[in-house]
Amino acid sequence: MRLYRARHDLRIEVHDHGAGRPLRRHAGTGDESGRGLEVIDALIGMYDGHLGCTDDDTGPGKTVYVVMRLTANGAGSG
Repeated sequence: MRLYRARHDLRIEVHDHGAGRPLRRHAGTGDESGRGLEVIDALIGMYDGHLGCTDDDTGPGKTVYVVMRLTANGAGSG
């Protein structure tokens, strides 16, 4: 995991060596995983962000990233 700050943006990256892309799951109350993309989407909506995924050039693997504004809009202020 990597965190970058550039002016008013925060970029969070997570890398793995798997070939598949992240898929949204609808986790039930008893599930211990499967909520990551839903949490990220909520933060993106509050902080004018976006989500992306880039493939590794040298083989299987990818980096999933999210970029969010550090200055909150009306929904994220408080």
